[in-house]
Amino acid sequence: MPATKTTARGRVRDETKRAAILSAALQIVETDGLGKLSMEGIANRAGVSKVTVYRWWSHPGEVLVDSLLNVVEPSLAWQDTGDFVHDWGRQLNAVVRFLNGPHGAVARAVMGAAQADEGVREAYLTRFHQPRRVDIKAHVDEAIRTGQLDPETDSDTLIDLVYGALYYRLLIGHLPLTQRRTRQILTTALQGAVSRQ
Repeated sequence: MPATKTTARGRVRDETKRAAILSAALQIVETDGLGKLSMEGIANRAGVSKVTVYRWWSHPGEVLVDSLLNVVEPSLAWQDTGDFVHDWGRQLNAVVRFLNGPHGAVARAVMGAAQADEGVREAYLTRFHQPRRVDIKAHVDEAIRTGQLDPETDSDTLIDLVYGALYYRLLIGHLPLTQRRTRQILTTALQGAVSRQ
């Protein structure tokens, strides 16, 4: 049964409100800090009721993580050319651009808050981290299956080596997070893993 004009207008209004809520969450953290983020504050900034925010989210951390996903997810997608090392390097460059970009500070704040706030941690793990990791692991496992990586490679350990080094530099800040240094991380992690066949 085709949607009525009223239903269509309702969907447009909902999407407009949802976009305003996601934008509001980012704005609050970027201007006032993560400590100021609340469901009431998000609702006020977005110009909607608190009930409307709770229709889609149960914790401000969920709103914030979804707001990050909304702006960065398309740019972080894996582009598969069949050359695993090249593709992973390109995906890592996209991650670096994101972390060094206008929303990188928000990502750092979320990862830091996840250590003490269970709601933020759960939102980050289930909405951001785990879906990304599942996707990357599938590409690593495929590279092992097709002989681009050594069959003895443990995909979980390899992923931790690469992203662990990247996020360590992001959070500690002892070395700059650049594409050149990220290539060095990937090259070092892949030593012994790239198939010599």
